[in-house]
Amino acid sequence: MRSKIEYDLDILNFVEESLDPEQYLIATYILQVPEGGDLLRSAEGLAAEQSTGTWTPTPEFYLPEVRERTAKVIGLHEIPGCGPGVTKAIYRVAYNIVNFGNSLSMLLSSVAGNIFAMGESSVKLVDIKFPKSFVKEFPGPKFGMPGIRKYLGIHDRPIVGSIIKPKAGLPIREFAELCYKVAVGGCDFIKDDELMGASLSYSPVEERVIAVMEALDKANSEKGEKTLYVANITDDGKRIMEHAEKCIEAGVNGLMINYIAAGFQALRMLAEDPSINVPILAHRAMGGALFRSPDHGIDANVQAKMARLCGADTHTTGSIAGKLAVRDPKRVIELTETLRNPFYHIKPTMPFYSGGVYPGNIPLAISHLGIDLLIVSGGGIFGHPEGPIVGAKALRQSIDASVEGVPLEEAAKEHVELMKAIEKWGIWKKPTEKLFPF
Repeated sequence: MRSKIEYDLDILNFVEESLDPEQYLIATYILQVPEGGDLLRSAEGLAAEQSTGTWTPTPEFYLPEVRERTAKVIGLHEIPGCGPGVTKAIYRVAYNIVNFGNSLSMLLSSVAGNIFAMGESSVKLVDIKFPKSFVKEFPGPKFGMPGIRKYLGIHDRPIVGSIIKPKAGLPIREFAELCYKVAVGGCDFIKDDELMGASLSYSPVEERVIAVMEALDKANSEKGEKTLYVANITDDGKRIMEHAEKCIEAGVNGLMINYIAAGFQALRMLAEDPSINVPILAHRAMGGALFRSPDHGIDANVQAKMARLCGADTHTTGSIAGKLAVRDPKRVIELTETLRNPFYHIKPTMPFYSGGVYPGNIPLAISHLGIDLLIVSGGGIFGHPEGPIVGAKALRQSIDASVEGVPLEEAAKEHVELMKAIEKWGIWKKPTEKLFPF
């Protein structure tokens, strides 16, 4: 007969070393509860709810084989100084990987399931520590940061990129002409906007690829450099793979998917298919809805780590200064290093730095993040007073000057294109300076 105790001490394990590190995945949460809430009870409930239990114990919950698969709380650390009415704590919960195999869909269902919709608590999933035994099933990026650099032949500076603007609405011929202009101006990388879908009636992605690659062949022969074009193949279900295959047949050398909207599994499906032999951009469109709240949702670092696991060759990070600025450089640095730092056998993913980027805020990016970046601008190229060719030249001039440590004011004396950009937008001196009113 099982004795009655106040808490389930089999769940409230609190000793990480008692568990096989290759058998358990560890998720870290920040939980906020009303002041006076029972943190032990909430931790116990979270672990049970996301593994084998429910809101009230059932007899079978105590069977040995079920207990073996019940999550364990291995850390509960109250955060002091949260103010009146609120209690916050860091929870670390270990999940037996037999509960989800190597399925990312089931992993997410386990570590980020019902808990986001229960009770008065706010829950933020801030990290997942993957065991090597789980990660070995994932090949990761085919190209990653080293593969993209090798393809383009660029090793000593950031890669210069452009997002075609307007975001959508352009007929194919006009779109391809803009691609030619920014490539001739010095861009190494061009992508569709995340809103430029695959199945647009006025611009089907397969036809768009044919026109753009023809335009880029011309640009490449003129500038003597390669250009990657990343076509957005985001769509529903099996149409994603159909678009990918047709785009590759049409000669595309890069693909993009809005992986939060389409699903992690869609990204993994593309990356692990041997016929998809081009780099893949994982765009975090809709991801902000999951991570922007400090108290609820899935943190951007978790999203990025999982996208890297799924095979993202490059991945969006937002920017330190611009319309997608997080305002705190630490957040962008964290996300960038999640993509670049060693992760078992998984290749580093190229950070895709974008969102309100223009020549005057490039030094800020490079001084905080270094040169292993894909720096991408839309409005900062197409909004240049002398058009996109000159806008692309100004962006590249700013990047070259920043890498060499030359102040933009000095570089502008040698480059009229950069000077005109600075006259229009200025130079952003610090991360906290506001450019946009929202």
